[in-house]
Amino acid sequence: MILGDLMITRTISQILRVYAVPELHARLSAGSIQKDQLPLRLYQFRLLSGDGQNKMEFNDDVQVVVQAKARRAIQTGQGVTLDDIYAEETILERPIINGKPAAYFLCQSLPVGFLVIFDFLPNSPEITQDELAAVRQRYPITDFVRARQQLDTIQPIRQFRILSDKNWPPAPGYFPHILMKACDDPGGISSPGFLGIVETVYSQPYWEEYLEFWEETNFFPDRLSYIRKAIQEHFENDYISSIHVIVPQFEGIVRDYLKSCCTTTNYRFESCVRQLRDLVFSREFLLFPKDLLETIFLYIEKGSFLKETGNIIDPADEVNRHGIAHGVFTGFEGKTISLKYLILLESLALILLQDKILNGTL
Repeated sequence: MILGDLMITRTISQILRVYAVPELHARLSAGSIQKDQLPLRLYQFRLLSGDGQNKMEFNDDVQVVVQAKARRAIQTGQGVTLDDIYAEETILERPIINGKPAAYFLCQSLPVGFLVIFDFLPNSPEITQDELAAVRQRYPITDFVRARQQLDTIQPIRQFRILSDKNWPPAPGYFPHILMKACDDPGGISSPGFLGIVETVYSQPYWEEYLEFWEETNFFPDRLSYIRKAIQEHFENDYISSIHVIVPQFEGIVRDYLKSCCTTTNYRFESCVRQLRDLVFSREFLLFPKDLLETIFLYIEKGSFLKETGNIIDPADEVNRHGIAHGVFTGFEGKTISLKYLILLESLALILLQDKILNGTL
């Protein structure tokens, strides 16, 4: 799931603010990173601690070394696949600082989540070198390689945009299963059976996990009861209640968040969305693909959601704030459009999660 473990997410947030941001500013001052490269997409980072110092590594700085038992003879420089090794026995080598084992926190990006491995034992004053050498950290190379293969095969951003064009809000929960279906059968997106595919992912337990996260982090101050109600009504097949409860919350969520960041909100909601976009892309780092975040913003700003009601052809298929807020549409409420509004909430939550991790409000 996109949210992952809350403790890990908060640790990522703290490391970025305490160590990564100052390191980035130092590199900007030194000229090794240019200001026009910001926000910097972090596809991996590693914090090293040892020999009385801390070292922050970004992207290509991070040189992950693994040990794997080979199934066949392999020559130096020869390519290696998962079939050539005992993948379940792959070990991550502990990094070194000044010839001494270093504690570390490694974070590598998956398409909509993180792979995190850490080892703080070298900083323990009680552990001996022999005990330290006996601890071997396994590396989930199969999961990592398969995620990369899925990226190459599915081309997620392309599929997100195709789904967006078919009136499905681009959202992290689509990866990988829904995107794989869309990739294998592009015409199937418009078929009645596609809803069933989406429903297998966006099940009630899926939303309950989100609700737990949102409650513990106070993600939507004063609005979680409305969101919980909308989700409950959706799964009780009361789509009228679900839609009319959730839709007014989108503007409130955006305005609430901007105010929490000491931003004076503009009068029109459309301008508030642009303010949120500017805020998110003003941060030093991006943890999620910029193309994905931009696709979500594009869907909200240029898609059906903010269109005038006269431009909506089918309110049972196209999400639209104005038609709900002003009571223009009637008799359109059904399972498909109800689920689309909930999925749009997940999209907005991803944008806020990106920013909350950077500003330390999780």
